[in-house]
Amino acid sequence: MYVEQQQGEIVFRMWNEDDTEMWKEHGWVAYRAIKLASKMYSGKENGFDPDNAYDIEAARALIRENA
Repeated sequence: MYVEQQQGEIVFRMWNEDDTEMWKEHGWVAYRAIKLASKMYSGKENGFDPDNAYDIEAARALIRENA
């Protein structure tokens, strides 16, 4: 997972060593879009929780550390 701040907004980008095409196919995703998508997963038993995958507090700490 990569994280940065673009135009004042925290954005995430997935990377997977076993799926190198993922980087090309999926661009940066704004946290606000992740929060909207997390509503679709709420209460479902599919094993994926965007709130766990995209940790906004960890992202903020990394951005502050690298500022």
